[in-house]
Amino acid sequence: MLDMRSTVSGRCVAAFAGLLASLLWSNPIQAAVETASPKPIQVALFVDNRAGASFDDKVPVLENFLAGRLASGDMEVLSRQVILNALKDFGAGSTSAPNTPGQELDRVLSDSGSALRLAQNLGADYILLAALASYGMESRNFTGEGVNTINQTHTLRATYRLAEAARGGEVAGDTVVARRTLRQSAGLQIESSDVLNGLLDDAADQIAASLLARRVALPEVSLDASRVNVTFQCSITDFARLPNAGLNENNEVVLGEGSARATVSEVTVEINGITVGSTPGPLEVPPGLNKLRLTREGFKPFERTVNFYQGQTLTVALQMTEAGFARWKDVVAAYTALENNRKLTDAEVEVLRGYAQMLRQSGIKVDTKEGLKFYHGLYW
Repeated sequence: MLDMRSTVSGRCVAAFAGLLASLLWSNPIQAAVETASPKPIQVALFVDNRAGASFDDKVPVLENFLAGRLASGDMEVLSRQVILNALKDFGAGSTSAPNTPGQELDRVLSDSGSALRLAQNLGADYILLAALASYGMESRNFTGEGVNTINQTHTLRATYRLAEAARGGEVAGDTVVARRTLRQSAGLQIESSDVLNGLLDDAADQIAASLLARRVALPEVSLDASRVNVTFQCSITDFARLPNAGLNENNEVVLGEGSARATVSEVTVEINGITVGSTPGPLEVPPGLNKLRLTREGFKPFERTVNFYQGQTLTVALQMTEAGFARWKDVVAAYTALENNRKLTDAEVEVLRGYAQMLRQSGIKVDTKEGLKFYHGLYW
């Protein structure tokens, strides 16, 4: 006769075994995806020394410690040699020596458009700027009960900043402190040249732990290698004091608060030595840090390294040359001499209208502020 209890028990065991097998083997790809770690990110690592020239040789030590710690996590660190080779090729004509220890990072990379621009060219997601900040040693003597003890405390401070390579926005940063105390007495004398290396090892541990702990919270980055739209607005420093002026219905001058805003158009825009158009735009330019040059007859050239991003409006103040200002000094003098509540003659109004026409034809636009919207503009 069949034992029903043994049959039910056997079915339960078989069902459990089947369920376990399905969990372990039925969909290994899905299981791997669910347990996969975050996608590795690429980090361009730069280390600087700000603790003094005697620590120049410790820069590569900290670099190696940091690279090893971060590579053991889910970060891919661009090696020092890769960075140096890229720096050598990026921006020919640089007289800097990128592998000379102790040079400040900003100065080393100035001829090549900055560390951030280099990281972008290397395709990095982030740029990590670490620095030896300071090092000091404190001694404390204790004498008592026939024992003379000297405690030497060595302290190293290091800093780091992590920034997106796409836009240069800083996303993390901190200062870490590494300490080690050596106790010496008449019967125990410790002389170690490895104390500083141990402190650097500890500092690298702390920096790596801090970064890896923030890894999940880091924003998603995407380095757009195409183009972004940027609008350029060029103001004029020499017109900065033009009055915020208007006329009422009786041709009386009404001066508002502050100054009117003068802008100039048709300024030639060069990016990395290539002309891309003229102001105001918007113009398509490479994202990230690029060398910008603005030129227009009558104005001094404007040159600067600028960080471009999508939808940016960049306002630049241009300065006139002496010849350029000489052309407009009568116009500036006429407007700055205006007095509040003074009634202008028809002839004076026509002179100002003529000046306004000259400004427009030269691509110079003067805007008064919102408070004068109910008055006739003096800049038309």
